[in-house]
Amino acid sequence: MAGLEKIIQSIDERAAAAESEILQDAQKRADAIRAAGQQDAQKAYKKAMKQTEAELDRQLENAKSSAAGVSARKVLRFKVEQVQDVLRQVRQRLHDLPEPEYFRLILSLIRQNRAKGEGVLYFGERDLKRLPADFETVLKKEMPENSFRIARQAADIADGFILQYGDIEQNCTFDAILEEKSDEMKDLISQTLFS
Repeated sequence: MAGLEKIIQSIDERAAAAESEILQDAQKRADAIRAAGQQDAQKAYKKAMKQTEAELDRQLENAKSSAAGVSARKVLRFKVEQVQDVLRQVRQRLHDLPEPEYFRLILSLIRQNRAKGEGVLYFGERDLKRLPADFETVLKKEMPENSFRIARQAADIADGFILQYGDIEQNCTFDAILEEKSDEMKDLISQTLFS
């Protein structure tokens, strides 16, 4: 039996050696697969991180751009409000001028807007009531080459006047003058306030 036992022992040893070799080979393959998988996972991780960073950078730039746009619109709205507020104050100050200064301004406006022929001046109710008694005399004295008549019925205006020559009317109310000069005034106010 000793021969049979030796053969079995030899077969067992060879089987154990083959099994050990197969297990070592399988372990090497598993290690190689694991290493390759880790390398692939690392590459995929780095790629995903780069894509995520690029996306975050893009979102950050979009957020900055959006914030800058919102900020610019708010600044512009503030500037427009400030310019409009100054224009309202100018208009109110003109309206509230003391009578001597107010009517000097009215005379100046008449001088600037006069034409040939008889002009009819229409004032608002407030101005008709406070019109200086010698206003027509002053008109004749300061502009002897022109002829003016003051209408006794009040126009529906707050201040300034309407100057009519026949069918042609010139609106010289403060609102109309400020509207006509609004672009120039807005530019001047903006330069003064924001430069």
